[in-house]
Amino acid sequence: MGEKQCLTDRKGKFVFKNVQSGQQSVNMEILPKQIVTTQSKPLELIVEGGKNNSVLVDVTECCTISGDIVSCVYQDTVDLFTGINSQTENLKIVGSSPIRGIECVVSGADEVYSTFSDEKGRFLFSNLRPGIWKVSVLSYGLPDFHYLNYNDLVLDLKSQDHKKVHFKALPVLRPVRPLSK
Repeated sequence: MGEKQCLTDRKGKFVFKNVQSGQQSVNMEILPKQIVTTQSKPLELIVEGGKNNSVLVDVTECCTISGDIVSCVYQDTVDLFTGINSQTENLKIVGSSPIRGIECVVSGADEVYSTFSDEKGRFLFSNLRPGIWKVSVLSYGLPDFHYLNYNDLVLDLKSQDHKKVHFKALPVLRPVRPLSK
């Protein structure tokens, strides 16, 4: 609360002394890290002068979202004479490789966090509150002539949920014309 800090006792209670009247904000850092407040931070409250004020802070076990981003390769099905893919509806992915350095964002009711995929194409968001979260992958940094199988996903996280998501960068199908016969 302002510059003041305190720790909870064994029963989870905390006290700030000599607080000014009016609207105050309380930021909470909760240990262990597997616990989060159900309210978004900071907690806003009105302090009435000359009174003991109390506030209930609900906590719950946090959630995580992890995922990966890979670049996919299709089985070659191009007709070399026409330069047109002859089996667009039956394309098969025959390989993939991780994409590093792609920005990933999660956004909740009033919180937004971002990170970048690592050298194995993985990303992780931990210590999230239960609720509705949108996972977005920004397409800049994808290999040339690739697009994402979807740009974002919406997840409904419950307490202790650990959701995994997979994003694929797929090649854009383009006509190929031989340079000479």
